[in-house]
Amino acid sequence: MPKFNNTYVLKLDVKQQNPNPQIKFVQYDSAYLYIELYDGGRKMELEEGERFTVSIEHEETGTRNTGLAHYDGEQFVVYELRHADMQYTGKYKARFASYKDRERVTSLVFRYEVYEDLEQIGDVSELTMLQELFIETEEIGRVTQRQGEYAEDRGDYANAAGDYANTAGDSRMMNWIPYVKTIQERSEQYPNPNNGDTLYVIDENKVFRYDGIDAMDWEPIAGWDTSVIQDIYRTKEDKVVVKKLTDDLRDELRALTVGGRNLLGGTSFKSTFTPTTSDSAFTFNQSDEKELTVTPTGSYTTSSYYGIKLEKQVEPNNFASVSFYAKANTQGTFNFKIGNLEWSQDLEIEASNEFKKYKLSIPTTHLTERKDYVYFKHSNAIVIQPMSLKVEEGNRPTTWTPSYMDIMNEFKRVDGEIRRIDGTLGSHNDRITGLETEMSTNVVKKNIYERDRQANTEKFAQITQTAEGLESVVGRKVGAEEVKSLINQSAERIKIKASNIDFNGMTSFKNTENKLDPNAFIQINGGAIKSRGYYERIWRDGIKRNRIQEINIEDGMVRISDPQGDLIDNETYGYDFVNDLQKDGTRQYNTWRSLYYSSDGISTFRDGSGKNYDHQGRIVSSGTIEFFSHAYSKARGLTMYSAFGAIGLQATGGQIHLDAAATVYGRSRQSDIRLRPHENLRSGTNEFAFGVSSDNSGRLVFGDLSKKLGAGFRFMKSKNPTIYGLDASGSASAAVTLNIGRVQADKITSRNGKKSVYFNGEGSGNLANSNVLISSGIKTGGNSFYVGVDGELRVTDKRGYNRGKSITYKPVRASKLNSVSSRKYKTNIEDLKLDTLELLKKTKVKQYNLKSDLEEGYKKTKYGVILEDVDEALQEGDAIDVYTMTSLLWDAVQKQQAKIEELERKLK
Repeated sequence: MPKFNNTYVLKLDVKQQNPNPQIKFVQYDSAYLYIELYDGGRKMELEEGERFTVSIEHEETGTRNTGLAHYDGEQFVVYELRHADMQYTGKYKARFASYKDRERVTSLVFRYEVYEDLEQIGDVSELTMLQELFIETEEIGRVTQRQGEYAEDRGDYANAAGDYANTAGDSRMMNWIPYVKTIQERSEQYPNPNNGDTLYVIDENKVFRYDGIDAMDWEPIAGWDTSVIQDIYRTKEDKVVVKKLTDDLRDELRALTVGGRNLLGGTSFKSTFTPTTSDSAFTFNQSDEKELTVTPTGSYTTSSYYGIKLEKQVEPNNFASVSFYAKANTQGTFNFKIGNLEWSQDLEIEASNEFKKYKLSIPTTHLTERKDYVYFKHSNAIVIQPMSLKVEEGNRPTTWTPSYMDIMNEFKRVDGEIRRIDGTLGSHNDRITGLETEMSTNVVKKNIYERDRQANTEKFAQITQTAEGLESVVGRKVGAEEVKSLINQSAERIKIKASNIDFNGMTSFKNTENKLDPNAFIQINGGAIKSRGYYERIWRDGIKRNRIQEINIEDGMVRISDPQGDLIDNETYGYDFVNDLQKDGTRQYNTWRSLYYSSDGISTFRDGSGKNYDHQGRIVSSGTIEFFSHAYSKARGLTMYSAFGAIGLQATGGQIHLDAAATVYGRSRQSDIRLRPHENLRSGTNEFAFGVSSDNSGRLVFGDLSKKLGAGFRFMKSKNPTIYGLDASGSASAAVTLNIGRVQADKITSRNGKKSVYFNGEGSGNLANSNVLISSGIKTGGNSFYVGVDGELRVTDKRGYNRGKSITYKPVRASKLNSVSSRKYKTNIEDLKLDTLELLKKTKVKQYNLKSDLEEGYKKTKYGVILEDVDEALQEGDAIDVYTMTSLLWDAVQKQQAKIEELERKLK
């Protein structure tokens, strides 16, 4: 019995054949290949590939074709098989190729097989409407049976079969038996396995579990980590390593239980889903898409929860698991428990617009009460996807399957449909009942109806039905060259299934007393389809709309139109949207509004721009999304356009990210660029404006520009780069203050040579229009204050250096004035040769007034020497060297003291 999957993961290599699974598809089923490419065992990165193809050849007929694949953005290149890839049954060989720039990398050949779908309508062996009902019933069971894979993508194998679902489908420990090397060896060593027998097949590198239906029902457990088992096989000669690995593996396997049967009914959400126990803390709503939204209300507290009765009790001393796909607008936590158990740990529910899978397991060690109840609680509103919520026993959650009672109810529904068939089928009720019983106790088997297929052909080849006076006799004749079809008619509907349906000419499907309703119909005319009808919906503005909508499929595009759409904008915004300006300059009243979907993109105009319809040839499209766009790059990209309106990106509760590997450009062709952070949190207008002035200098201004509040900078684009301070109008202004803790600069000058630069505020310290620093006080943070000059340190009046003009020197007041006199600063040191007594006698001390004192009205007599009247030894330029004068005076005193002491000796 071949095993079929709809998806396969392939590890292809350009140099060597890798071990890949045998690929088998049912003809025309949806099928996908997830491809990774390797070069001699080294994985190749494919995310930068420009194009991916899969070339396929049918081995028997030689038919060839090539299809495009795409990179999924994470790991795989995904190829969806097309109709042409399954046109013939049998074996196909294929190659995968990746293209970048002018280079191509091609894998070695891989193969797959296509099998005929024996349930396909129109097969020679298919017979009557009764057989169709058999097939419909069998399909329900077969879908359930195929979900018996234990990986997350296959679900539970045994839910569909009565007693079997209660034995093999329930969670329990797997019965591990010794591994084998090949599938053939498995069949030879274990010809009669028991339910739950589990082993590892080395050549297949898979773990298989026996499901107890027939001798071929060894099911692979997808997703099982076999690395430890492979380590054992590769190191089998090292008994110490083997023993440790096997002991570790055995401990892990003993702790594993695999869930199977869904204990929670109604999770397909086909009917209203309500909890068994709940208070007013949660509301439950189902959408048209059958999605279930559970929302905490205003009375919700952290202890609020709701409960649902399970179909059977959960066994204690085991595990229980819950899994589901959900999305939420806000982040929150989710917890569950069974009966009187403690709540599970917190499961984080992410804020996302996409459905994500969540799963959680808890032990049932202390479960003693309410074993058939599950309780949920969560802090945020969550939207649960239909056919995803599952509660099961075991600590490995599996993919969703319907519950046992859901399947039984579906079987009973189908049985009811069978019982309502015309009395002609009455003689076969026993056989139908037997079919139901057999399917309820063992998963649906195809051979149930195949034994009597030929006998039923003649008995039910003709059905006569009456629908509102219309009588039709549908004869089914199956021959080699004849049309195979099935028609089921009643007063309410006509159901047609056939290998080919041919309508000659335009076809209209009417819905009102056999007349064509001009606003509710479907028309098929050659390759064109038109659909029109009344629709009611609420758009994001919250307004309910009842309007006629029209859909046209023709010329390779889909057009969705609202005949009254222009009236919405016209009434709301007052702009004339209803009188369209034609190419000849005339205006035409038109209220239609359309959206076009094509292989190039989506647009409000057929040509993507509206230029072909505007009288001036302008782009007038309200919006266009262009795929395969080269507007900004040679590589294919995505571009959004809007002619006269705005393009908005709004995230009401999340973030907007611009994430690029290369440069991110923000352009404005004719105006500035503005940013408003914290718009809803700060009062007033708080805006950053980026602009370019007429002299091509760049400016950045922040504030409320309309009220001239704010400041900014201007950046000069010139050979003399300069940054100016700007006021709110964008003009350079002396009124702009730079308040900063520290300035590091090579030079500080006046801004234009005319104004003053103040250091401590106006009047206290400034750099005037000369190289003079004027200050009312200067402090130093160090122990000393250094003034570096090439000449002298001079203290003058406020004129300072006056370019040779008149200045007045001012006194220096300090507690002490020290003269540096260390040997390390001097050279050519000799004894004094000058006659200091003679110098002292000829140096005359005068009294005088300073001219600057008199000019200021200050008359005070000063005493001292006059530069021009003293010996040059005391002169230092145009000043007296006080240190020299004091030193010479000191020598004169020493000499006089020596004479005094000599005279005193003589007197004695």
